[in-house]
Amino acid sequence: MSKIWLCIVILVFGKECMAQSIVEFKHTLKVPVLFLKYDSTAKVQEMQFAKRSTNKDAWSPIRKNTVFSLKGNDRCHLYMQWYNPFIYRFTYSDTSYIDPRDAALSSFFDQFLAMAKITSGVGKGDTIESNKWYSKYKFTDKQLKMMLAILDSPSCMYLDSAKFKPIFDSIYTIELNKNAELGTTYQNELFALAGAKNQADFIKILDELEEVKIDWPIKLKKTEHCVSWLKKSGYEDITHRDSRSSLIFNTVISSYLNKIEVLQLSNRNIIKSLDTILQSNINNYSDSKESKELPGFYKIGEVDMEYGKRTEHIIQVKIYQLDKEKFTFNEKGESVVRKLVFETYDPIFPKVGTGFFYSNISFSEFGVASDSAGKLTVAQSTIKKESAVPALMLNLLLNNNSRYFSPMLQIGIDPTKKHPYFLLGGGGFFGANNFGISGGMVFTWKPELNTLSEGQTITSTLELEKDIVYNFDFKPGWYLGFVYKFD
Repeated sequence: MSKIWLCIVILVFGKECMAQSIVEFKHTLKVPVLFLKYDSTAKVQEMQFAKRSTNKDAWSPIRKNTVFSLKGNDRCHLYMQWYNPFIYRFTYSDTSYIDPRDAALSSFFDQFLAMAKITSGVGKGDTIESNKWYSKYKFTDKQLKMMLAILDSPSCMYLDSAKFKPIFDSIYTIELNKNAELGTTYQNELFALAGAKNQADFIKILDELEEVKIDWPIKLKKTEHCVSWLKKSGYEDITHRDSRSSLIFNTVISSYLNKIEVLQLSNRNIIKSLDTILQSNINNYSDSKESKELPGFYKIGEVDMEYGKRTEHIIQVKIYQLDKEKFTFNEKGESVVRKLVFETYDPIFPKVGTGFFYSNISFSEFGVASDSAGKLTVAQSTIKKESAVPALMLNLLLNNNSRYFSPMLQIGIDPTKKHPYFLLGGGGFFGANNFGISGGMVFTWKPELNTLSEGQTITSTLELEKDIVYNFDFKPGWYLGFVYKFD
């Protein structure tokens, strides 16, 4: 009947253990280098890794429960493939915590000991001169060309250049520095920056944008200075013999200044946008060491292991795209987060589990009986433990990197106050379903009488209880165990 009951326990808890299964995918790193890359071409975007000791094309996905075991090293170098930092923005963080293997051992022995009761300048005015004084001005603006044509007319033959030349000098300075092509330059460079496929091209374009940032503001200030001077110069009040020409001059200059002010406002916004982009907190790996073994991969950090701890690295990538109208990089979709867990390699992997065991142990039990005279006497009976007993088990698994089966040694305890058990055996761990079967020797602490003996008369049950002592029985029995829940 007990065997049938034990089978029922296994069947009932079998489903539970599969539901609770948390399988870790372990990879041993014999050489302390790990290459990482982000695959944006797959249907489900993912992070991938490759070990230095493997073929460079042998990339594997980083799963939620991937663990890297460092064999013979306490440090690992991490390299990430280069990605355009304006499109792919990576952030890294790390933390350390107690290795579950150490925690399992600590927890088990705490309970074991408890059972044993042990308890991170504007031009200057010139004198009257020939009407060809303006020939040096090479304007490209259509309205300004029209003004030059008017100067060639007979009515302007004896124009007082002392009044007009400072105005034309200022306009010419504006033409040389107005930055009409800044918008196109910025747009082209920005598009090229967003499309850069390697670090060398990216740095080259970034340097060109830095030059734009330094050069154009200087020209912008010169232009604004001249615009300000022209507005205060009183050009509207300067007249000559041809009133029609005066009207054209005034209208052209006024229209030209309005157009320049609009252009300068646009240029200021471009410089501001450029400054924001160049000051972005991006990681271009410009200060990082490039891998000699795998070019295009740059060192992003090191894993330094602490004794008895695991190190966890979180990598997050956010995808951005360029808004070609607003010239800004905007986040696209949800970010991808992956966790890298590192531990030191050990051929033995401890796991603590709870379960049941069945044994052939029998022991004596003492009680009180009455004799024919009605007096209390010591009574003794033998009890055979046939029912399944719950236990806490420390399982020392062989680290064979199998998801299905690992052999194990087992130490177990049943920390009951009355009849504690000590198990010593072995078995197998079925990783895919997170349960184990074991068997071996079982020891117990048997109750014995200290000074009293069976049939002896006593005054009370308290006298009997004080006299019972528990001594370790070195003669083992056998047990069959089932571990259904591993922490």
